Amino acid sequence: DIDGPGALGTNFGAQFSVGRASSTITNNAGVLLTQDVMLTAGTLYVFEFDWSAYRVAPGGTNTQGGIFDVVINGASVASQAAGSTGPTNPHYGHIMGEFTATTTGMHSVGAMITRPFTIPTPTAPNLFQVVDNFNMYVVPEPSTVLALGLGAFVLLRRRRK
Repeated sequence: DIDGPGALGTNFGAQFSVGRASSTITNNAGVLLTQDVMLTAGTLYVFEFDWSAYRVAPGGTNTQGGIFDVVINGASVASQAAGSTGPTNPHYGHIMGEFTATTTGMHSVGAMITRPFTIPTPTAPNLFQVVDNFNMYVVPEPSTVLALGLGAFVLLRRRRK
């Protein structure tokens, strides 16, 4: 369930069970999902997605349910950690990252999900991370916002007369 407690309807979210295959806690391990996107130099973009982390089987709580990052050209621009996750405390979130392209062209954009701990029961996973509702949009320049605001003001004044 990607959007919080309640009935689970049709969902096209991608579900993973990430983490290290050994008990070494020195590095995170997980999955990186990317897509090449054409971006324009000097333009401010926002990239966002919904996430959840939950455990379906009893057996305790994991110290970290998952770490979710917005990644652009291999670098994280925003990160959120689910924190302690067990059968009775799933977590839900929404992450947003901003990026201003310095060059026009293709840029690698995506999401990364990692955990610094072993996968619970690697042969029968019971701790999951889900991502869904990926979105990208351009942040309007201040002059564009000002022009739209002035236009709305003029329309309202004309309407009053």
